[in-house]
Amino acid sequence: LFDFDGTLFDTKIALRSVWRDAFLAVGQDVKDEECDYYMHLNLLQTLKMRKVKEEDYPKFVKAIVASIDRLEIIKSNVPFEETKQLLHALKAKGKPIGIVSGNSTIHIGKVLKYWGLEEEPEVLMGNDLYKNGKPSPEPILFALDRMNLEPSGRIVYVGDSLQDVAAATAA
Repeated sequence: LFDFDGTLFDTKIALRSVWRDAFLAVGQDVKDEECDYYMHLNLLQTLKMRKVKEEDYPKFVKAIVASIDRLEIIKSNVPFEETKQLLHALKAKGKPIGIVSGNSTIHIGKVLKYWGLEEEPEVLMGNDLYKNGKPSPEPILFALDRMNLEPSGRIVYVGDSLQDVAAATAA
């Protein structure tokens, strides 16, 4: 199992633009360094940290949805040098592959398709398919269930944040 943002794909530049659009929609400015930090948190954690009013949550989310699937954003999500080779090698060995992310399933699918990798993972588990994001184990457990796998020491989850470590350990 793999995280998506910052693990399989370099999404920093793309997410900076998306975060700026979303914060602008609720009257806040955000620096690139803050965006880089927020990409490792779930959306609710970010909104609370920035003290966004609850009544502005829908406006924030609407701005993310409007921004994230623009073609220039999809193009600016770039696979790391090893990503294609790694996914192809795992697939060739018959290893099941899943992506578990705080990003949306639809967006991840569009990015994978743009880069010709849509056939590699068996399961995409985005934030639209679960209630509690990482560090909760829920997304990982849902992905394993969809793959007909049981949590065990034989399952590897590769991520790039402490949220990923906590979720994998809990799962």
